[in-house]
Amino acid sequence: MRRGILCVGTVDLIQQQIDAHQGRGITEREDRPVARRERRMFTNLLLAVDGSPQSLRAAHHGIELAKAISARVTLLSVTTPWEAYFAREVAVLVPGVLVPRSEYEMKRLTAAACVLQDLVADARSEKLQVKSLQRADRNPYRAIIETAEREGCDLIVVGSYRGVGPASMMLESETMRVVSHTRIPVLVYRNSS
Repeated sequence: MRRGILCVGTVDLIQQQIDAHQGRGITEREDRPVARRERRMFTNLLLAVDGSPQSLRAAHHGIELAKAISARVTLLSVTTPWEAYFAREVAVLVPGVLVPRSEYEMKRLTAAACVLQDLVADARSEKLQVKSLQRADRNPYRAIIETAEREGCDLIVVGSYRGVGPASMMLESETMRVVSHTRIPVLVYRNSS
């Protein structure tokens, strides 16, 4: 069973690896011209965003990569459903923390739409073909993988979360779940700070 591939590096380094894989600059025999394969390694990149600075940086690098390799971009924002979000202990322990379902859904959808709208504008300014999607799922990694498969994406780009505390660990675990549960290659953009 083939697992996801973890790629780490700059856009230039990844482009060099893609060029080498596609046979650019390689000749069969010395008397023949350089052979270029027409099939591109990556044609549709799924950029998973949650609105965090790390995911936005990863998405912008994904847009740069898509431009460099002439790939399409599929943007995805996954939100947590109301019943999953408020099934945690905090809703039980702290009365009044429970937000009405309609208010929660409106805030989540509005936030996701704003993030996607900005990224769509960035991708279009680079003359890229772009599609944006929003899904609600209690397991964001599963929604990312299912969407990538359904949309025919051949690379998933996600951000890596290096922080302190339980929230950071939870976000990092979603990244690792994507890497460990998919057959599609995954590029994890690590924050340089």
